[in-house]
Amino acid sequence: MTSHSERDWQRPPGSFVGRERELAELRSALEEIPERGQVFLISGEPGIGKTRLAEEISREAPSHRMRVVWGRCWEGEGAPAFWPWIQVIRGCVGTTDSPERRALLASDAAVAIETVAQIVPELRRPDAKAIRPGAKSDIDPDSARFRLLDSVSTLLRYAAQRAPLAIVIDDIHDADKASIEML
Repeated sequence: MTSHSERDWQRPPGSFVGRERELAELRSALEEIPERGQVFLISGEPGIGKTRLAEEISREAPSHRMRVVWGRCWEGEGAPAFWPWIQVIRGCVGTTDSPERRALLASDAAVAIETVAQIVPELRRPDAKAIRPGAKSDIDPDSARFRLLDSVSTLLRYAAQRAPLAIVIDDIHDADKASIEML
């Protein structure tokens, strides 16, 4: 008879061990998500497998007709504000000539796209004039921030209507203040 640890050692490479309860809870949630959205926070000490758990459930999400997009926070200096959200938005929209992007630009969300293009410039329509850096705006900073947050929400809601969407933001503890506000 082999011990539990020997059986784990004999598992094929890449197998997932040690988070059965958490994985079962997330799997159960995948069944419910198309009915209503949910938010999960996977937390714990560094090195315990939080990212690995998120990767595992992300591999299963497509079997539930769910699209998965990732944003990863940057621990060091130099990342722009909203960095994980920029990655998420790029994942939702796809390449600059993708069917998703064309549908998005033709949708009711098109107005929101122009606002989101402030942080994801490739969303800007080819015929749109770019806003010069440092150009004066008639909108006060708080209103502009609210408009941006609302526009990102509109864009993500539209993307989720096309296909259920799972957004994974890795290492949120390293996020900038603006990204936390957007969350």
